[in-house]
Amino acid sequence: MTVAEIIKKTRLDNNLTQEEYGAKFGVTRQTVSSWENGKSIPDLQLLITICNTYNISLDALLNEDRNYTKRINFSQKMSRIVKILISILIVILIFYLTLVGIWMYVATREKNAYAQRVEKDGFELRDRIYYLEKDGVEYSMGKQEYAFLKFHFYYKYIEANGLEENMKYHYWLTDTDDEGEFYFYVEYDWKSEVTGKIDSKGNITYEELTKKDKEFLENNKDDIEIVINRMADYFCSGYAIEK
Repeated sequence: MTVAEIIKKTRLDNNLTQEEYGAKFGVTRQTVSSWENGKSIPDLQLLITICNTYNISLDALLNEDRNYTKRINFSQKMSRIVKILISILIVILIFYLTLVGIWMYVATREKNAYAQRVEKDGFELRDRIYYLEKDGVEYSMGKQEYAFLKFHFYYKYIEANGLEENMKYHYWLTDTDDEGEFYFYVEYDWKSEVTGKIDSKGNITYEELTKKDKEFLENNKDDIEIVINRMADYFCSGYAIEK
């Protein structure tokens, strides 16, 4: 006889309803019905309890119902696989939460350190931008924060704008791939700009200049290089770069 047949037989032989039979073994009526229809099977421990209750040989039953043995083995394998997967997921979750915790600590520390450094240089925060006005030029740096799970500021830069009528130029400076070197441009006319690099020692080199660029640079070189050097100093201070 199969397990499903044994369950139904022991229930009927003892004049029990499915609900009463289920209550006897701590399961619902629907579960007993599912057992009898072969849609599900009791676990091995519960089957042992049923066999002991009605004096049925478990070995004989399992020898007759090979299908139950296969299903219980499959169920046990799946249970082990599920446990392994749950363990892996727990490890991944712990790793992820640890990483997020480290990121939050580092991100907060670096954001605050950046703010302290630029404020020490005299910058004031307005609408998520740090501003500093000096000698007719307004310098600006963004309120930097780490992107989620990134351990560096996404985009490092500093800008400047001349405020005086004869110096209304736009400056922009950021770092290059070479350590201690910075790229800059000075926009002095619509679509006209002078570009170049400044190194950690303050040496400035200009990229190829047009005739118009050369004339502009000759007339304003001293003022321009003062601003570029100052931008490089502010940039290094804000991002804790040695210069």
